[in-house]
Amino acid sequence: MQNLYEAMLEARVRLQQPLLAGGRLPLTDVRSALSREEPTLTEEFQEARAEIAALLADALRLRHSLYALNPSVVGVADAATPAGKQQLQATLAASLPAGLPALVPATPPPSKRRRVAAGEEEEEEEEGDDADVPVPVSLRDAAGVESGAYWRAIEAGWDAFAPYRDETVDTWGRTLTYAGGLTQKQAVKLRVMNADISKQVSNIMADRERLLARTRPKAEAVAVLGQARSEQAGDHVFDDSDFYQVLLREFVSISASSAATQAAGGIRSYASKKREGVDHRASKGRKLKYVTHPKLVNFVAPRPYVVPPDMSYDLDTVVASLFKSA
Repeated sequence: MQNLYEAMLEARVRLQQPLLAGGRLPLTDVRSALSREEPTLTEEFQEARAEIAALLADALRLRHSLYALNPSVVGVADAATPAGKQQLQATLAASLPAGLPALVPATPPPSKRRRVAAGEEEEEEEEGDDADVPVPVSLRDAAGVESGAYWRAIEAGWDAFAPYRDETVDTWGRTLTYAGGLTQKQAVKLRVMNADISKQVSNIMADRERLLARTRPKAEAVAVLGQARSEQAGDHVFDDSDFYQVLLREFVSISASSAATQAAGGIRSYASKKREGVDHRASKGRKLKYVTHPKLVNFVAPRPYVVPPDMSYDLDTVVASLFKSA
């Protein structure tokens, strides 16, 4: 789960530049004028719109599949009952625009059976694996969906997921509060600081006009193509620079901690490899140093006898004659 969160955080950080570039795209009236002057721009605008619609469709289809796999996140307690099944189907239908196929079929297709002949074994062709193959969506189908249908599906899925989100966040928030040593009585006294996270967010969102003003950049900060600086307005651009800075700091801290962990692991492995084959007890006279000699004979250490090269007799013959009987 941590790796998934880090991957999603990295993807969001990398998407910041494309999102900023999208805010510079010409508006409707300017785009129409540019298309009349350059006919090829019309096709390029349509291709870009189709690509964006396909990306949005894939994201909604992925959310649709996750809701189907875990119905409790959309408020369906028991999807096996007729009422729960009907509620789940209604929620899933509202969270996906009409005309877009589901990412994965809800039910696998039945297996096909074919009998060869009477009295012989029955051959089966199982096709259950095809149920896990994602159904692709074409750019034409994605671009053919009305833009308002995408927004309605996004809001419907968001509203269905909101109760589960608030309950989960509040539960973990209270768990961390009590784990930090704060008792329930102390938490009641500090109601503002230790209120549920969902309530704190609702209180902050109450001043909607002020928050909307913070999300609208200044006119001179947005360089829209085809318009002068004095004619520009940033009402069509959503500026989330504050939230992006928080995510960026989180991403940098995670990257720095992972790099430090890898460096520490490399140092430990290098130190362990460097210490291999070293006897630490041999220092400071804590270990006796000796050399093993051959066994002593008559308390005299044996010495190898070297035959002089100038001897004129055969040594083997001389030794053999010593033990020969007379």
